[in-house]
Amino acid sequence: MPKNDHAIIDQALTLLQGELKELAAESINESVAKAVAEFTGDEYAQVQSAVLLTPDEKNKITNLLLVIFRRDVTIQYGVNPKLLGGFKISVGDWKLDASLATKIAELTNYLGGTVS
Repeated sequence: MPKNDHAIIDQALTLLQGELKELAAESINESVAKAVAEFTGDEYAQVQSAVLLTPDEKNKITNLLLVIFRRDVTIQYGVNPKLLGGFKISVGDWKLDASLATKIAELTNYLGGTVS
């Protein structure tokens, strides 16, 4: 195997390790948030946004969920750039998708075309 192949494999393994660490951290955070919600009797919510939300934006989402569910909510926030803009909220079976990616897909389907 040429020396360059070893360097490429080493780079790939380094990237994979970083991805695995990130996935493990997300999984641990989700498990902890679910456990806290179960222990306190709160609703458990997942909020994904295209960019990191400000404290004010998080506060608005928290207040919205308090009004909708009429009980405290334990919220796990995450960033998903694939949303392109907006956010998604999931609480049990209840879902709210206000993402730009979904709006583009809906518009594309409505127009009967595909996005390149």
